[in-house]
Amino acid sequence: IAVQLDPQSAVVLTDRASALLTRAERQQSDEDLPAAADAFERALAIDARQPEALFGRALALERLGFTESAREAWRTYLEVDATSGWA
Repeated sequence: IAVQLDPQSAVVLTDRASALLTRAERQQSDEDLPAAADAFERALAIDARQPEALFGRALALERLGFTESAREAWRTYLEVDATSGWA
């Protein structure tokens, strides 16, 4: 069975961003980080309370060195998900 996913859905954008973030980490390169951060932002424009996108955005901003933006992104994430293992 073929499944067609909407490339502009929040879930698909978050998955893409997560893959970019993982590749950046594994290759020890910052090259994919801006694209990952952008995809997380686009996912959050669709679903502003998606915990996975909030977490990923904070992580990407932190790795990009945007300390204050990352700090605010972590706060936003914790407002949505303060009890999971990720929190």
